Amino acid sequence: MTYEGTRILSTCNGLIFASSPDVYGGIYIWNPVTKEHKFIKPVMSGFRYVCEIGWGFGYDCGIQDYKVVSIVHYKNSPSNYSHVEVYTLGLNSWRTSLCIPYRLARGGPAGVFSNGALHWLTQSCSGTKLQVLLSFDVKDEDYGVRQSWTTLFKIDQLMTVDIPSFHYLRRTVLLRNGEILLEIQLDAGGDTLFVVYDAKRERARIVKILKKENERLQNHSLRDDSRPFYEMDSYVQSLVSVNSGSYLQDRNKM
Repeated sequence: MTYEGTRILSTCNGLIFASSPDVYGGIYIWNPVTKEHKFIKPVMSGFRYVCEIGWGFGYDCGIQDYKVVSIVHYKNSPSNYSHVEVYTLGLNSWRTSLCIPYRLARGGPAGVFSNGALHWLTQSCSGTKLQVLLSFDVKDEDYGVRQSWTTLFKIDQLMTVDIPSFHYLRRTVLLRNGEILLEIQLDAGGDTLFVVYDAKRERARIVKILKKENERLQNHSLRDDSRPFYEMDSYVQSLVSVNSGSYLQDRNKM
């Protein structure tokens, strides 16, 4: 695995789920603690006809195994649906689970695993631009769309840090002091920054990342057009095995 261009999609129980620079080239499950990793080759019919593909990674508590889920929408498909493909780690195999009348929203994040289900930002295949949050139960492999929502809190303070609008917002982690680290994608093109929000004091601030480059420590504001590309996710160490027997030996190969 070449690190340059690799995209971290998500984490689950101490395992990192990542894709190669060319998403059709493969995906990876990696435990940074044990250095064990597994390469998974996508199985999709008609690669050149793929219009959109999205990924998700979660744990099936029923069979006590991990699953990779992909949502694939093909160009010029005769029917308005996307294919849901499921890879089971213990079986080391792919299969088509079902077809759904939704496609991934342009520029949306990878599937977020929460409460036994993966969640994506999607829109109807019928052509409407209305975006909905689709959930996929990893254990039962069925899907649903939330029709109503409960407001937990409002973040009006984003205006104070010069963020008048954004494409999507995702909570990355709840910090020990009660603050929330948010990933904010400003547009569908992928312009992303990170904000810490203090719900008690109702204030927000943009995170600046320190990067050591050419033996000089430079302070990069994520609003700067010259900034490097970053991705962030929460991670908890574990000794979970991916049952591959393959281990990372050096920095450039995996």
